[in-house]
Amino acid sequence: MRLSAYVKKLDPDHTDAHYRLGILYDKTDALDNAITSFKKAIKLEPKRADFYYTLGIAQDKNGEQNKAVESLNKAIELAPDMDKYHYRLGLIYDQQGQHDKAVQAFKNAVEAEEVAA
Repeated sequence: MRLSAYVKKLDPDHTDAHYRLGILYDKTDALDNAITSFKKAIKLEPKRADFYYTLGIAQDKNGEQNKAVESLNKAIELAPDMDKYHYRLGLIYDQQGQHDKAVQAFKNAVEAEEVAA
């Protein structure tokens, strides 16, 4: 039995199961499956910034930088004091050649880190 089918059989509305399944898929480079699992978790708990963050990472790794930017911005909207969210967004902007946006995201990361300290 495939792992995703097993999760559905146990409890299709178990948010953490979908999220953790996404992490497993991501670690095995099954990125389309990871993205699907993260989206299912988000559908069940749309206020979890960490879900959008991991979705953004998977999308970036899958070559979907514009979608990754959207996901990371949503994560930042939900948890603006998470420096790693801003930092990851800055990396993507830099890869896209949007250097002004990258610099601003990196500055935001430093500010968020100072708030957390």
